[in-house]
Parts: sequence; C-alpha cells; structure tokens
Amino acid sequence: MDDGVIGGPRGRIPLTIGLGCALAAATSSGCDGRVDGLRHGPAELDHANVPVVELAGTTISRSVQLAQPFDIALVGTRLVVIDVAADSALHVIDITTGGEPTSFGFRGEGPGEFRSPWSFDVVPGSDRKLWVYDLELRRLTLVDLGPRGCAISTARALTLTGSATPIGPLWVDDNSLVSLGFYPDSRFAVFDSTGLKRDAWGEVPDQDEDMAPDLKQHVYQASLVAHPSRNRLAAFTRHMSQIEFYSADGSVLKIGQGPINVQPR
Repeated sequence: MDDGVIGGPRGRIPLTIGLGCALAAATSSGCDGRVDGLRHGPAELDHANVPVVELAGTTISRSVQLAQPFDIALVGTRLVVIDVAADSALHVIDITTGGEPTSFGFRGEGPGEFRSPWSFDVVPGSDRKLWVYDLELRRLTLVDLGPRGCAISTARALTLTGSATPIGPLWVDDNSLVSLGFYPDSRFAVFDSTGLKRDAWGEVPDQDEDMAPDLKQHVYQASLVAHPSRNRLAAFTRHMSQIEFYSADGSVLKIGQGPINVQPR
C-alpha cells in the first residue's frame, strides 16, 4: 500500500461496468478440499459438473475516470464505486442514463476525504444515503448523494475506537453497529453511535492452537452483509467456502459450507 492506494497502476484505464446475474449449482467429489492430488482452492477443484451460464449484462459506463474499481453499491438507481487508483476515491453513475460518472472524495484525511475506502453500508430504505468505511482511518462517513443534479455531500462522520482494526462495519439499529476485524478475543466488535466500542461477541475462529489470534482472523476474513431488517447477519469467508449466519445479538444461527467445500491453506 502506498499513500492509501492498494496495488495497481495509478494511471486511468478504460473499464466497462456491467450489471448481470447468474445462477449456478456445483458438486464436489469430496469434502476435504483435494481432488486428484491437487492442492485445495476453487480453481483447482473439479468443475466438470458445474453448469455454464451466460451472464446477461448492460454496459453502464466506459468512462476513463474509472481506474481500479474495488467495490460497488446500488443506491436507488445510482451505482457508487470505490476506486483505489483514481484521484477521486468514489464515483457515482446513474444506471438510467449512464454517461460520465460524478466523482468525489479526494485522497486525504480531512472531512469528505479518504485514505483507504473499503466498504459500503447503504442506509435501509434510502435512495440517496450510504456509509463509506475507510479502513486506514477507521472512519465511517455518511454520504448524501442528494437529488440528481445536486452536489454530493458528507452528512456525518465517526471514527471507531479500540486497539484492533474493524473490517466492514454495518449498522444493526440507530445506536449500534457491528464489525468483523482482527480482534484477539472475539469474532465481532460492537460499537455505539459515537464509534465507542462497547461490547464483543463470538469466539475467535478455531484453528491451530499455536496460531496467533490475528492470523486466525485473517484466515477467516469475511465480507459481512445484513438482512434488510437488520436482525440477521451473514459472513462470507474470503479464503474458504464457509458461510456464517448470526442474529443481531451475536447468536450463531448456522455455520455451513458452499457447494464446493474449500478449506483455508
């Protein structure tokens, strides 16, 4: 990481953003993550029985303002894109009209600026507001896209406290947000509406006893999503096929595997 930019070139490159959806089912010949002596990993497993499904998409923008998109959120009829290589950290594209995006969020640490934007949390029921989490600053910024044709503004910001780094925090109600992270003694941290850590729940993932807790958390690093009601959460792991389901009070509802069982290396 250099100056808050994660990898990749700093120059702009043309890029097409498409909207698409696909539905596929998969089967695996075993549950130990190994097939025909190959090391585990999705690209190395037997995909012979996986149906091929063509993606149907629509080109929204080919703007050269887009350099290296990292994450994307749909807010009403507008796409908001995190860009880790452009001068502006965020771009907004109207999916009904396409064309050139509106870019905002210069690189920096001041109000409305970003060092390392990481994830989104769209305000439930809103077609113009979303939270943007900056991993390096550990700061949540409430962005108001405003009516079409109006200026984008930042309505509020708060910094999450504590010694460990939260990853991808989500609001569960007006006064509480939860986040996965590199915590030494829990799976989640709970913060109040001022960013103060007030609770923790869930156990550190079970791995080798000699493995440091922060390394375990990295092995089980996941993307956290919330049900529209905000009373249930799901964590989708990056380095394995595990899916974890929780209630908003931290109770484990279910932990399962995807159709092809992949264990972490």
